[in-house]
Amino acid sequence: MKSVLFVKMQKDPAFNHHAKCEKMGITHLTFADDVLMFCGGDVTSVDMMKVLHTFADTTEMVVNPRKCKVFFGGVDIETRNKIKELTTYEEGLLPFRYIGVPLITRKLNIKHYPPLIDKILAKVKHWSSRLLSMAGRMQLVQNTVIIIAQFLMQCLPIPKYVIKRIDSICRSFVWIGKVTVSKKSPIAWESVCKPKSLGGAYPLPKEETLDGGCNTFSKAVWKHVLQWLGITHEPQPWSIEIGWIMHMIAKKGWRYKILKIAVAETIYDVWQYRNEVIFGKYTHRNTSIDIGERIIEKVMYRGWYSPNLRKHIATLML
Repeated sequence: MKSVLFVKMQKDPAFNHHAKCEKMGITHLTFADDVLMFCGGDVTSVDMMKVLHTFADTTEMVVNPRKCKVFFGGVDIETRNKIKELTTYEEGLLPFRYIGVPLITRKLNIKHYPPLIDKILAKVKHWSSRLLSMAGRMQLVQNTVIIIAQFLMQCLPIPKYVIKRIDSICRSFVWIGKVTVSKKSPIAWESVCKPKSLGGAYPLPKEETLDGGCNTFSKAVWKHVLQWLGITHEPQPWSIEIGWIMHMIAKKGWRYKILKIAVAETIYDVWQYRNEVIFGKYTHRNTSIDIGERIIEKVMYRGWYSPNLRKHIATLML
């Protein structure tokens, strides 16, 4: 129902989209009970976003103003004050975290990554970590540090300096149980980081695999979905792939409309599967084909209810 209200709101000519969301027609993003809403920085558009009040009146799920923030970009002080008075929300500062990921209007730089380093240091400096054997320290690095780093890398590229810092912390912790380097490693870290099949221990992916390791599965899923759509394309790193996606969905034609649906379903399903694996909800791991087929089923279901896409969905099902 909430999505229907937002779609209706977009059709009003008085509503202005956020400058970065207009092409894709995005007005909101929802994850669990969190909602991000986007609109132009004018009082009229913000006032129209109060469709949530209609949703609240119907479902009795009321927004708590004390837990809400409003963020501005390129809005004059007078308009800011009017919007804050209208919404009763406090003004927030960028960057802020959403689902553990820092969000900002520009590319993150090194100064934004100390919280990531501190989180990793807190894990390896914990008092219980001092009691671990080398095998235990290796397991801690594999099952904790790597997950923390890969979670962020699913969304954002991490600077080389930060990757090297994480690498240094893990190397020192594995060999001596501390985060400060006090002696030379007895075995080259490059050898330790090789897969077990090649004689290594693979405790933490090196720079080239830290990026590829977390994306290989996603790329395979995405490639499977694209092949079903009849689109020949080799998936690239996310920073490049998003540019290709934006270029393709701007084209006219039924295939690109279905592609837009497929993008949303792929991102959602890959993240959902990843979280379920991490938190132990899966007793066995699915293949990229399994996840790809599940995404295709959802795309077909959504496309079937669009009169303009139904016959094309039927063709793809053959």
